Amino acid sequence: ANLVVQENRHVLAMQDLQKAQAELDDKQAELDVVQAEYEQAMTEKQTLLEDAERCRHKMQTASTLISGLAGEKERWTEQSKEFAAQTKRLVGDVLLATAFLSYSGPFNQEFRDLLLNDWKKEMKAHKIPFGNDLNLNEMLIDAPTISEWNLQGLPNDDLSIQNGIIVTKASRYPLLIDPQTQGKIWIKNKESQNELQVKVGDKEVDVMDGFKLYITTKLPNPAYTPEISARTSIIDFTVTMKGLEDQLLGRVILMEKQELEKERTLLMEDVTANKRRMKELEDNLLYCLTSTQGSLVEDEGLIVVLSNTKKTAEEVTQKLEISVETEIQINSAREEYRPGESVATRGSILYFLITEMRLVNEMYQTSLRQFLGLFDLSLARSVKSPITSKRIANIIEHMTYEVFKYAARGLYEEHKFLFTLLLTLKIDIQRNRVKHEEFLTLIKGQ
Repeated sequence: ANLVVQENRHVLAMQDLQKAQAELDDKQAELDVVQAEYEQAMTEKQTLLEDAERCRHKMQTASTLISGLAGEKERWTEQSKEFAAQTKRLVGDVLLATAFLSYSGPFNQEFRDLLLNDWKKEMKAHKIPFGNDLNLNEMLIDAPTISEWNLQGLPNDDLSIQNGIIVTKASRYPLLIDPQTQGKIWIKNKESQNELQVKVGDKEVDVMDGFKLYITTKLPNPAYTPEISARTSIIDFTVTMKGLEDQLLGRVILMEKQELEKERTLLMEDVTANKRRMKELEDNLLYCLTSTQGSLVEDEGLIVVLSNTKKTAEEVTQKLEISVETEIQINSAREEYRPGESVATRGSILYFLITEMRLVNEMYQTSLRQFLGLFDLSLARSVKSPITSKRIANIIEHMTYEVFKYAARGLYEEHKFLFTLLLTLKIDIQRNRVKHEEFLTLIKGQ
């Protein structure tokens, strides 16, 4: 009987257990549903957070893009206007540049200026637009290249720089009229890394691409046939009174204001390098803008390029402003040594008087290199003075005496008085103490 009672209890307990298990299963199912809903909600929350972060990043990127492109818009708008103006006058500018390279080589600075003015008059008459403030030197060559040429021995006056442009830019082989050998010295230094000599044997030799032929002559006024003129670019490297004066003035500034001149040169090279870098960044930026697939705000590389372009533009603008101020200081320093009777003017008078003595006797030959050596020694050895006018007077006095001693030592005794007389007269003519008509009266008697 007791066993039956216990079995009944066991049955009831098992029924209760089954009922409890069923309830547990129901609650577990409900928990699983709630857990799934929770996980889904958390996933949706994470997705929303990520979307919000992406949206925030896009907003920041868009703000950076808008800010950067806003500055570029101003620059590009100005450049667009300038490009439109350049396009209108491009034909005229290129025509002047090609005419300069083709025809101005055989002439001196004064005649080149006359040619350029005549060409401009003709272009105006034919209504061909061109830049009124066109600078052919700046159009055809950059400042670092000119500085490199100067280091290689090319004088820094306008005529020599123009000659250097014609030598390097003209399509025909250059033929240099170079009595003072300044052009030859520059070319030898310029091409020092290359083989300048060509050996011609008894058989034909193939000419490789890039072959360069430089022809020079020390004849001051050679007569060439039209065939030679057609096959070569004849370039007059002969030193003129005005050209030598500019060269000597440059040497004076370089000696007396060396730090300022060096600063200007370095600054110009830096600005030019930055402009080139700026051009590369702009080209890269435009390429990124046109080649980006999809949204611009998702292109991280574009933002980096834009940031670099903006930063470089600000640096270049700042350095250009500094360069303008330095250029003004340099020009002011140059003008201190130019007015009235300048060192360069006296030096030019002395050199050309010495070379003109060759007309008295062919033995009286003097190279420009020797004279420049005397000129530099006079700058170094003359008495120093903080007052510019006094310093100029000291240099002139020392240089005149030293050059006179140097020249007179090589003259026959009968010609020394003539040299002294001509020197005195030329100095007084330059000072306007003697008129040119009076000089001719003394020489010719009429």
